[in-house]
Amino acid sequence: MQTGGKKTDMSDAILVLDFGAQYAQLITRRIRELSVYSELLPYDTPLEKINEFRKKYELKGIILSGGPASVETGPKMDKRIFEIGLPILGLCYGHQLIAHELGGEVRASKSREYGKKNIHIQKPEGLLEGLSEKERVWMSHGDTVYKLPEGFERQASTSTIKNAVYQNKEKGLYGVQFHPEVRHTKHGMKMLENFAFKICKSTPNWKMGNFVEKTVKELKEKIGNEKVIMALSGGVDSSVAAALIHKAIGENLHCVYVNHGLVREGDPEKTKKVFEQLGFEHFYLEDASEKFLGRLKGIRDPEEKRRIISEEFVKVFICCQGNIKEVEKMLKISYPTVKKNLAEVVAILCPQSKKEIPIHDSEDILSDIAEGNLSVEEAIARLKKKR
Repeated sequence: MQTGGKKTDMSDAILVLDFGAQYAQLITRRIRELSVYSELLPYDTPLEKINEFRKKYELKGIILSGGPASVETGPKMDKRIFEIGLPILGLCYGHQLIAHELGGEVRASKSREYGKKNIHIQKPEGLLEGLSEKERVWMSHGDTVYKLPEGFERQASTSTIKNAVYQNKEKGLYGVQFHPEVRHTKHGMKMLENFAFKICKSTPNWKMGNFVEKTVKELKEKIGNEKVIMALSGGVDSSVAAALIHKAIGENLHCVYVNHGLVREGDPEKTKKVFEQLGFEHFYLEDASEKFLGRLKGIRDPEEKRRIISEEFVKVFICCQGNIKEVEKMLKISYPTVKKNLAEVVAILCPQSKKEIPIHDSEDILSDIAEGNLSVEEAIARLKKKR
């Protein structure tokens, strides 16, 4: 098992694969708090994309997040990732997935566990080095690892779970049935610190300032003198993305805020004012509240409401794009949260197709949109052909 040698002065990094965990973003935050770069990627990210990531960062390890599914029918990762020689830590669902994929036995627990629980440590080493014999952790699961794969050993148990923590030191594989990333796990940060530094041999050489500088530089190189039209919600994700893009290309960024009528009174105007005060030269406020509220009238089903809002937003954004004379020839469109909401975006562009279109086909299409190689209308047509 290797951790990789230094190639350049790249920052060390630990990737997190997201299996639908409530706390997935929090895991990356905790790793970054250790001054090690971390990024969240979809659970089915292929090995080729991870290798692309390794060209930019010194990848030292991978964390598999928790998730609500059962491993028998739930999401699976690219199994080739187990063979790349990097330490892997599974949390909750990730803990069960490693065991299941490598020959262990996972089945429904006799009773579901949710909340604080004490683990009893039999092997205080590696991930559990420096911890007490009894530690308080936060559990949230309905399945349990009943039998470990060959070559694995138990490190800790609870009163109801035999294999609460396991390891395979030779292969660099580790799993915990609980959530070390939440504050309810008393020494969870110590466990993540052990994984990052004692197991992955990471160097704490990343700072947020370095990230901003690196990101702005990459944006400048990628966008050049072209213009960008961006859908802005005013939330954290899109606002941070807008700030970074604006820092890189200045007045070539055109932001569109769609008022769907479901926000607090005065919020759209306040958002526009804030961004103008921040020096954003082009901020377009599109009031489409009557369109949205008209389509939602009489609809009771929450999922149907969500679909209508998403569909209408795409339509309004496309129309708004066409009405901005200054950006008629724009070659790039920015979707700041497209990776996180990929399945939803696919459903918006082509209703009822979510299960029928391979997710990576959809990602390629959306990537073409972002690169300016495909219009939104052409993307819709291509998605419909795949149905």
